[in-house]
Amino acid sequence: MTAIAPFLAWLALALFDATQTVVSMRAMGMQHDWWTLFFVIVASWGAWAAATPVALALLRRFPLPSRAVRNWAVHASACLAIGAAWTCWAAMLEHVFNPFAYPKGPDPFLPLWQSKLIGNLVGDVILYGAMTALSITFAARKRLSQQRELLAQAPLFAIFGGVGMVLSTSRGGAALTGLAWGVTLGACGWLAIVWRTRTRRRPPAADAGWPR
Repeated sequence: MTAIAPFLAWLALALFDATQTVVSMRAMGMQHDWWTLFFVIVASWGAWAAATPVALALLRRFPLPSRAVRNWAVHASACLAIGAAWTCWAAMLEHVFNPFAYPKGPDPFLPLWQSKLIGNLVGDVILYGAMTALSITFAARKRLSQQRELLAQAPLFAIFGGVGMVLSTSRGGAALTGLAWGVTLGACGWLAIVWRTRTRRRPPAADAGWPR
C-alpha cells in the first residue's frame, strides 16, 4: 500500500459525503450555497487525511490488539484528539464561508464547534476503528505474503545442504565434516534467499522517500 493510498481513500469518502449531502438537501427543496457547501464538506475531511500518518505511526509504536492498557489509552486519546481537530476545522470552515447561506450569518464558532464535537463522537470512534482495522489487515497480508515467498524458496535451502553433503562425501570426509558442509552451505543459501527477497522489495532510489 503506497503512502498516497490513504489520502485517496479519504478524498473518495469526502466526495461521496459532499455529493449525497448536496443532492439530498436539494431534493428536499432547501436553498443553500451549493458549491460552497460542497467545498466545505470536502475540505473538512482534510483533517482526517492529515492525521492518518500520525495514527499509522501510533499503530506501529503501540500495536493493536494488545493486552497493554497503555496501547488502548494511547489510541483512545488519539481518536478524541483527531475528532476534536476535525470538528474544529469543520466548524471554522462553516463559520467563515457560511455554506448554508443564513441571512443573519453563520452561528458563533464556539457553540458550533461544541455541537459538532458532541454530535460526532460516535462517528470518530467508527472512523478511527475502521482505519485501525484496515491497517492491521494490510500489515497481516504483507507478512503472510513474505512468509509464503520465503517458504516457496525453501527447497533451495535443502539443495544447498544436499550439495554440501555430496561434496563432503566425494572428498572422503567424515560424517561430522559432511554435516558441517551441509549446514554451512545451507545457511549460505538461506542468507542468499533472504537477501534476494529484501533486494526485490527495496524501492528504487527515486522512490526511497515513499514508504511501501
